[in-house]
Amino acid sequence: MYKNYRVIYGFSSILFLLLICSAFQGCKPIPIQLARTIQIDFYTQYYEFEKNIPDTTDRITLVTELMGAETLGLFFDEFNEMTNDRFISEADKGNIFVKGALSIVVYLNPVESNETFFVDGIGRYALIYHNNDKQEILFSADFWIKNNRHSIEEDLRKNRMLKVNISQMLTRHFGYFKKVTDNETHKETIEKEQKNYLNELNNKLSFNIQMEDPYGNNEVFRIKYFDENGKVAKHRVFWENTEIGFLKFDSLAYNEYKLIDLRGRSYIKSKSYRPK
Repeated sequence: MYKNYRVIYGFSSILFLLLICSAFQGCKPIPIQLARTIQIDFYTQYYEFEKNIPDTTDRITLVTELMGAETLGLFFDEFNEMTNDRFISEADKGNIFVKGALSIVVYLNPVESNETFFVDGIGRYALIYHNNDKQEILFSADFWIKNNRHSIEEDLRKNRMLKVNISQMLTRHFGYFKKVTDNETHKETIEKEQKNYLNELNNKLSFNIQMEDPYGNNEVFRIKYFDENGKVAKHRVFWENTEIGFLKFDSLAYNEYKLIDLRGRSYIKSKSYRPK
């Protein structure tokens, strides 16, 4: 009886193992092209107008485009002693800066070329004026990154750089009401509310985000958070083709685990799965 039990038990075990093997043969690893690498980062951006733009007129023109002529005019009204030159000086000193958050999605292109990938993203930032002991928000912006196409070989392996083009929509946080003094009675009244018009800027702002290959295999990458000297890395910021400053990503405890793993990528072989 005991021997028969052992035979039945052994046969059952073999059958169970065969079923498991059969099941695994029908399973395949999930293709990497089905994955989306989602990453959230926080940053501070600083301006370097005088360093990168020698001509004063060009600096003023760029700042006007960056903030919008109406917003800049209201900013000067709000801060009576503010001028174009002082604004640029305050920005270069780090008293006018940006605090923002960025969420990006990286996905591969398994149909045309498995050596290319795309980046989409959204984010929000605030332009802050450190005025005496106060930090006043001048305006905020919602921004987005639409279908930025990149090459694994050129952008990641060779250049270690992702240039992402930013479209943004600005909302100012000052100048909504204005005090008006009557010349005869000298009484102050509040003028009608200043409307906040849409200021949409498409693909004029761009970030040059440095990347690194932490494992030396040219397949796994991440944002370069620290430079070779152990200091927080600077990532250049451009307005069209003019460099205007740099940004630094916040040094968070687990940044090193934010990896873009490109191993195992392949084409979608069956034409029936390809988009029409």
